[in-house]
Amino acid sequence: IKYSLSNDDWVSIVIYDILGTKIEELKKEYQVRGEHEVTFDGSNLPSGIYLCFLETSKFRSVQKMILSK
Repeated sequence: IKYSLSNDDWVSIVIYDILGTKIEELKKEYQVRGEHEVTFDGSNLPSGIYLCFLETSKFRSVQKMILSK
């Protein structure tokens, strides 16, 4: 998962399943501005739809991910 920060900020990236169950917290830390990348390993999860929540102090985003095995 690639993302870019325009300013230094706290970043939280959390993966949920379609029912709203928290699967994994990938990132929860203060980061400097610039390009960043974090890896999500879904090899132990069943196929399905997952939601990636990315949040900073000034921005929120939800992306739908489809895991197909």
